[in-house]
Amino acid sequence: MPRRTGKEASLVALKEGWTRVRLLLRNPDFRKELSEARKHYMTFFDTAPESATGENPVENEKEKYSYEKYQAFLKRWNLANLPHEFMVPTTSLDSIQAEEALLWKHMVDSKSDPDPAYRYIFRRAVLASDPDEEKLQQFWEDAVPAFDPDEEKLQKDNVDALAEGQTISPPRDLQPGNSLVLTLDLGYPQDVLEEVIRFELTRAMKKRHRRENKGKFSHTPKRRRLDKSDFQLAVYDRASQAEKFIINLAIL
Repeated sequence: MPRRTGKEASLVALKEGWTRVRLLLRNPDFRKELSEARKHYMTFFDTAPESATGENPVENEKEKYSYEKYQAFLKRWNLANLPHEFMVPTTSLDSIQAEEALLWKHMVDSKSDPDPAYRYIFRRAVLASDPDEEKLQQFWEDAVPAFDPDEEKLQKDNVDALAEGQTISPPRDLQPGNSLVLTLDLGYPQDVLEEVIRFELTRAMKKRHRRENKGKFSHTPKRRRLDKSDFQLAVYDRASQAEKFIINLAIL
C-alpha cells in the first residue's frame, strides 16, 4: 500500500477526530457527564461578570471550581473546546443529528481563528506552532494601529507615534523559522501521527527556506558528511597553524 501524502494524512487525522466526536455524542457515559458539564459551564458563565470585578469572592470561588470541572471534562474526552450554543442548548437541539450539525458549523465558522487550538472541537493529532512567529504576530497586533469597532476610532497613541515618523521594529531576538513545537495526541494511530509530523515538518522547512532566500538565515545544509567532519576540521586546524607559522617567519 503506497504511503499517504502529507495532505492525505492530515485529512485522515481530521476525519478521525470528527468521527471521535460523533461517537461521543452516542456514548451514554459521555452524555451523562455532559449534563454535569453543562451545569458547571452555566455556573462560571453566569457568574463571570460579577466575579471578574472581585466584589463577590464567594461567587468567584464557585466560578473557579466550575471552570476547573469543565476543563477536566474536556480533557477527559479529548476535546479542545465546545461552542456556547452547544453547552447552553435550546429546543432546536432535539436530536444527535442536530448537535452534529451545530458542531460542524462551529468548526467551519472557526477555521480562520488565529489560534489553531480553537479551530476544531476535537484535539488535533498534531498541533504545530512556531513560538517566535506567534510572539511576532502578537507584537504587530499590539504595535500597529488597529480599528476599534466599539470606539469607532483608531488607537490614538499609535496614530500619534506614526504621525511623528516613528519607526516600529520588532525585537531582534524574535526569529520565526528557528524552531517548531509539536504537540501530539497519542490517541491517534501511530502511522497517522508519523505522516502528519512529516507533513508539518516539511511545511515548516519550506517556510524557513523562503526566509533564507530573503536573507533572514544562512542556508540550511541539506546533508552534512559527519563521517568526514573530523578529517575536515583537522585539515582546517593544521592549515591555520601553518599560516600562523609562516606569518611568524615573515616577522623574524
